Amino acid sequence: MSEIKKISFRRPRHAESIQLQFGTRLFAFIIDYIVVNTMVFPLITWTTGISLGWKSIGDEGFLNSTLLSTSIFYIYFAIMEGTIGASLGKLFVRLRVYNSDGSKLTLAKAFMRFPAKIISMATLIGVLMIDINKQKQGLHDLVCSTIVRRV
Repeated sequence: MSEIKKISFRRPRHAESIQLQFGTRLFAFIIDYIVVNTMVFPLITWTTGISLGWKSIGDEGFLNSTLLSTSIFYIYFAIMEGTIGASLGKLFVRLRVYNSDGSKLTLAKAFMRFPAKIISMATLIGVLMIDINKQKQGLHDLVCSTIVRRV
């Protein structure tokens, strides 16, 4: 049987611990936001004809573009974090997502993590918990039993 490989974390220095707080993860999310929107914008433009002036987007078009954008974000984060353990933004700032026990994040858990992240961002308290929690876990990390660590 294959044994689950556990990852040992080095003890963070104080300055590194501060960097792992809200700001670093926010910066990683901004990078991801730019990357995904760069991919999504042409698709939304093509499907709705917004920038070409063909028609007014209206409420239905806005709803469709929002659903499309959210779906692509969902798939992007789930696949990236479930396969390599980090999104492009997290890779840039050298962060990885692991299970709380240090094992590799599964694709199934990565798919569960995104809806929890949406709820965490919507409440804002869930995201600000990153600064308060000793393990630097947001609400979505606590719900899904995950941790984000610098590599």
